[in-house]
Amino acid sequence: MKKAQQTIKLLQAGKNARIVGPISILIAIVLILSIITPSFMTGYNLSLLLLSAAVYIVLAIGMTTVLISGCIDLSIGAVCGLTGALSCFLLRYNIPVVGVVFGAMLLGLACGALNGFLVTRLGIHHWVATIGTQWIYRGLLYVITGGVTVAVRSAASDKLVADFTFFG
Repeated sequence: MKKAQQTIKLLQAGKNARIVGPISILIAIVLILSIITPSFMTGYNLSLLLLSAAVYIVLAIGMTTVLISGCIDLSIGAVCGLTGALSCFLLRYNIPVVGVVFGAMLLGLACGALNGFLVTRLGIHHWVATIGTQWIYRGLLYVITGGVTVAVRSAASDKLVADFTFFG
């Protein structure tokens, strides 16, 4: 009986290893970078890290709801690129930032609604539907941008970057 209890404890410890492992690696990386680079743990650098991770955090939150429902959206990267390009074009034409955010959200909503329609109403498997729309969105992005990076240099974008502070 004791042997069975020990085995159960070892198996439960294995479940925790899935969580403890990645967190331990993250802590080790932060410690090593803090020792090697003294400026790593400064407020400025941490705000830059969070700013660069913000897009991925928002995408991960959205994908979590899709994954919980038992599906997967393979077009999320293409939708992100398409909404980013739209945002750049709107900022280039001096549209207020609120309008840019609203426009990007509206485009993302339309893309998601199309994916949802294909999966729920037409009965297309979510892998096939979202891979198909991924290529449609990527093609649309290519046509709109001409295959080149869209640079934004406007008063609104300069003010947005200049006014951004996260850690004071």
